[in-house]
Amino acid sequence: MTHDQNAFKAGLFIILSLLLGVGILIAIRGTGSLLDPMQDLTVAFSLEDNVGGLQPGDQVRVGGVIQGRIRKIRYIPSDNQHPAPHFHVEFTLPARFDLRHDAVVVVEQGLTGTSHLNITSLGTGQPVDPKTILTGQGGSLSRALEQAPRIMTRLQTTLDEAQQVVSQIRHQIPAVVQRYDSTLTRIDQAFTEVKRHPGGHQNGHPFRCCRI
Repeated sequence: MTHDQNAFKAGLFIILSLLLGVGILIAIRGTGSLLDPMQDLTVAFSLEDNVGGLQPGDQVRVGGVIQGRIRKIRYIPSDNQHPAPHFHVEFTLPARFDLRHDAVVVVEQGLTGTSHLNITSLGTGQPVDPKTILTGQGGSLSRALEQAPRIMTRLQTTLDEAQQVVSQIRHQIPAVVQRYDSTLTRIDQAFTEVKRHPGGHQNGHPFRCCRI
């Protein structure tokens, strides 16, 4: 009896281990079916692109839907073939996605700090092969952070120009007010003369209104 119990426990342990392994495999491969053939792809990112903390195991999405996982991230130093250092991100994707050489692969970063690859266009050029290295792009957050200094500089320039315009207007306000007051004074004088001589004549001569 004891032997049978041990055999049952061992069999149950093996079954649970297999189920756990299948669950991990499904998690790594995303939503793709286990029967789907997979393809290994590589995308290159420059240091300026800011891969945003990507790590092996992070999601690869197509149009925002999880389809694969990142396998490896390698740093490629500059040499004769690569004039600038960059990163190669190797990932898996179901083979049913027919990527082309001009496919658009971007790094997207969430507000919580997590990052993933997102393929926003499969491309229209030549089909890729295992040796093809796609060219990636930094995500919108990375581009915004990269452009922030230029935007701040332009904003500061606009504010300076606005302050100059306001300063010029302030200097012109007293002169405008003075002219306005002078005009009102002359109009008041004219109406006063009209009230004094409602007939429009003075000593037999036509009344001349003061010059405004």
